[in-house]
Amino acid sequence: MDKNELYDDTTQAMRSVALKHSLDLLLDNDIINREAISSEIFRKYGVFLSNEIIEKICGLEKGYLVNSAGDGVKMDLKTEK
Repeated sequence: MDKNELYDDTTQAMRSVALKHSLDLLLDNDIINREAISSEIFRKYGVFLSNEIIEKICGLEKGYLVNSAGDGVKMDLKTEK
């Protein structure tokens, strides 16, 4: 027997917007630029997330994190020993 929470089958899940709003605040206030987000995540946490993955996680439209030239960003992924 499957147990479902009340209204699970009738209510649609809400789409999270907190990450998108947080990212918009950082960008709008020039705390970080679009091109640096992926490299900053890598620098601070050692995890590489492509711009496409970050856009999906944050609920951003495709291409939101690509620089204005559309070339993407070159990153030097050196690790400390």
